[in-house]
Amino acid sequence: SPGQVFVRCDLAAADLRPLAFLSGEERLIEAFRHGDDIHHMTAAALLEKQPSQVTAEDRKVSKLVAFAVIYDVSPESLCIEAAITFGQPWTPEHTRSLIARFFELHPRLAQYRASLKEQAVTATECRTIAYRRRKLLPLGPKFNGYRFRCMLNMPAQGTVADSIKQSMLSLHRLPGAQLVANFHDELVMEAPVAIGE
Repeated sequence: SPGQVFVRCDLAAADLRPLAFLSGEERLIEAFRHGDDIHHMTAAALLEKQPSQVTAEDRKVSKLVAFAVIYDVSPESLCIEAAITFGQPWTPEHTRSLIARFFELHPRLAQYRASLKEQAVTATECRTIAYRRRKLLPLGPKFNGYRFRCMLNMPAQGTVADSIKQSMLSLHRLPGAQLVANFHDELVMEAPVAIGE
């Protein structure tokens, strides 16, 4: 509309933020505190490059590996994703080495995942960080893997969803602004030019 602009509000590395908090992973927490680009920083360490040498494609590799860790993607599935995303013929051995390197860089995150795997054996529910949402889990050994993935994923994606809803309420209160769309961890709103600037 006249006098209005579109404003894109994106929560960078949203799913990693709750996991950094829950695991106490200092490398991630410090990066978030300083406003660093987590995926750029991780790409440099993963691929053993200077930060100035990291390309846009390197950053995508970092994101792919990080999300594989967050969502417990198998090395084989990560190979398929790399082929689709980059046209790269990764092998399971290569993806395993990238995941192992990611855990070397983030040891507390690795420990957190290991503790969740143990808890998943007897867990009956999982929740978001602020306990706003709860998911009941099926019982029995055949669901151990499913329970683990839920316990890993719910505090991450569920907490991001809680945060986005809080952001929607805050943005709705801005005079003359209205929400147009929500894409996972991103909001788009139409707002007066003064707010957009």
